[in-house]
Amino acid sequence: MLPATVRPDTIDDIVLAATPTPATPPPPAACPQLLEVAHVAHRLNTCAPYVRRLLRAGTLKGLRFGTRWRVDPRDLKAYIDSCRTAGRPEAGP
Repeated sequence: MLPATVRPDTIDDIVLAATPTPATPPPPAACPQLLEVAHVAHRLNTCAPYVRRLLRAGTLKGLRFGTRWRVDPRDLKAYIDSCRTAGRPEAGP
């Protein structure tokens, strides 16, 4: 129902006023951008074939689109964290 102060000129104005607006999609920041193999290799300071070996072995999680691999930045961070060592234990007296 239209408010009494609104006077539509045509039937189209009535339809537009009664049509609900669609929900807005989430902002782009909510969807992380996937990384290419070359970018991952650069971040790991290694070569692209080694990154592909990690992806095929499942050591590094990734998505395959045809012949191309993509890596979620969160999966790259998880891989890096899993490679960290605890460090050398301190020597006792």
